[in-house]
Amino acid sequence: MVPVTTDTSEPALSLLVDRLSWPVKMVRWRTAKAIRRLLEQESTREKATRALLDWMATRDLESEVCSALSLLTVVNETARPNLRDVAPCVKRPSILSDILLEVAYGWSLGGWDKGLSPDVPEYFKPSEYFEQHKTAHVPPILLNSLSKLEAKSGKPFKRQWAYEWHVMREETGILFTQYPYYFGDFALARSGIHGQFLQRQSELYRSAYLRVLAYAVAAWDMPVRLATEYCLDVLPAVPRLFEVEPQPRPKWAADLPAKLHDPSADFQKLGRALVKAGVSKSRVAVSLDVPLPKEIAEFGAVSATALLCSADFEPAEDFDPFLPETLVFSHDVGLGDDISFRDFEDVRVNGKVGWYAPVCTHLIPMPSGLWHDEYLSAGMAIPAAYCFDSTPRLSADDRGLALSIGKDVVATTLFWHDNWTPLAPKKGATRVGVVSCINRRLLKKTLQGFEARLGWFVRLSALEGDRVYGDLEPREQLAFFLDTNELEP
Repeated sequence: MVPVTTDTSEPALSLLVDRLSWPVKMVRWRTAKAIRRLLEQESTREKATRALLDWMATRDLESEVCSALSLLTVVNETARPNLRDVAPCVKRPSILSDILLEVAYGWSLGGWDKGLSPDVPEYFKPSEYFEQHKTAHVPPILLNSLSKLEAKSGKPFKRQWAYEWHVMREETGILFTQYPYYFGDFALARSGIHGQFLQRQSELYRSAYLRVLAYAVAAWDMPVRLATEYCLDVLPAVPRLFEVEPQPRPKWAADLPAKLHDPSADFQKLGRALVKAGVSKSRVAVSLDVPLPKEIAEFGAVSATALLCSADFEPAEDFDPFLPETLVFSHDVGLGDDISFRDFEDVRVNGKVGWYAPVCTHLIPMPSGLWHDEYLSAGMAIPAAYCFDSTPRLSADDRGLALSIGKDVVATTLFWHDNWTPLAPKKGATRVGVVSCINRRLLKKTLQGFEARLGWFVRLSALEGDRVYGDLEPREQLAFFLDTNELEP
């Protein structure tokens, strides 16, 4: 990708580092990579370090401090600033900032239990704005987590969150912002197309959330270890997953998605051609999600999903397969490597006759990392553990995700950007393409082991119409077919 900056003057570095608070999450991720590159180059390290620490020292919200510290967890150890220089810049400590310092330096600073808000006054009532936006400026998981803790402990976690938000807003004077329509098109918003933008209110809600957990430890005897788990809900970046880079669009997909969009085309025939194109001598593409050309349907995509099907399988009338989610837990704040969360019997679905099970699963890293949301929404598809004789280990690098057994890579997942913007349909993703491939020999072995045939479910979904004078209308086309030698390249 084009580098974020090649100018290392003081003003340019200041502007670059300030993009760690940019409203677009993808920009924050790309910015963090650019800053890391400057920190790891000896010629630019001193200037980049000074710019980053100056920025962190002026942050008045806990979540922003954690953005800088999260970046330091993915910087080469030899290029990290000295802890003696970092510590004075942490003006808003939190349990999460201590976690990140432990990862980066093996030390924590503490101090997050000092200067906390007093007990909530009896007369306090959460503001109407807070209640209306507590699942808009931040994802619902924060409210869900506090609701869960409140139900288990009987302590008023949600009321405390509202109070911490109120106190911090009074201190900082952060404005009561609404959805930023200026980042998109009002007509598109009318059709349900929005972006997830991180405004200052988003930082305020996250920081108040971190303060609630600190207060719970200090005042309600909540175990620090438990609070640590919930703090990871607002972790900016996940080490190892952070390394993933967008790759070129697969050439073999060619113009087949555009042809599938043609209403007069033979949809199933072209679907078979797309599946066939994804087969080579060594691998088979078993999950594919390709954005349609922007000039045809900016908010549209074609997907192809491989299924293990019993020999007698017939789909039920409501047949609409989806990839199950597999939680990938981590022993630290990085990407975990164990994908054995799902068993075959958990995901096998009965049809009108026989059964089917998806070849792939959608990974949900725990923690998942705020900056990686767009890839999570697009779907981190990877072949499920039951497709292999022994459990493969998950890894990530600049090429994408990979599953390995011993020294052999047995499956990969790569991502690409197709005229990417932060806008997406309400139940869709941004223009991120995803393809997951499995070793062809192992897929054949899996089919033999389950005495199954390979089935394919192809879906075209798009919003179409006059985006200026009318609402965009959904269009969907589906096809299911069983393999007729598609495994042969």
